[in-house]
Amino acid sequence: MTLTYSATPDDVGALFAYGLRHSWRFRLTLAAYAAFPGLAWLLVGGRLRPIDLATAALVAILAFFFIPFVTKKRTKTAVRALSISPDGIATTIGPLAGIISWSQVYDVWDGGQHIFIVRKNLNGFAIPTSAFGTQSQRAEFLAACREYTRPRAAS
Repeated sequence: MTLTYSATPDDVGALFAYGLRHSWRFRLTLAAYAAFPGLAWLLVGGRLRPIDLATAALVAILAFFFIPFVTKKRTKTAVRALSISPDGIATTIGPLAGIISWSQVYDVWDGGQHIFIVRKNLNGFAIPTSAFGTQSQRAEFLAACREYTRPRAAS
C-alpha cells in the first residue's frame, strides 16, 4: 500500500504530544536522550558540587522540552511517498529515500487525526487522515501496519 502526503510541523507535534500522553516507553526514551546534555554538562565541569548537579538537571529538563521543539521545526514538509509491505517501510521525500524494517518500529498508534508509526529511536511518521482517500483505506493501512509489527513465531 502506498500513500502520498505532506507532513506539517503540527503533525510532528501531534506525534510527540500523543507519545508523551500515552507511552511510558516514549517518555523514558525521550528522557534518556535529554539526559545526555545534562551528563555532558557534568563531564565538562569536572566537579560534582550541588550547584553543578542542579545545573545539569536543569539542562536535562530543558533538553526534554527542546528536543520535540527542534524536531517539530525541522519537519520535512515536501511531499512524501510512503509504501508499506511485509518487508518494511519504503519512503521517499524529494531526493531522499530510505527503507525501514519493521523490526526498527517500536509501535503503531491510532491518534484519531493521525496514524503514528514510531521507531525505537523516536523518529517516526505522523500520517494525517487526509493522506487516505477513504476511512476504509485508513483502516486497512492501520491493520496492515499492526500485522507487520506483530512478533512472528520462530520457524
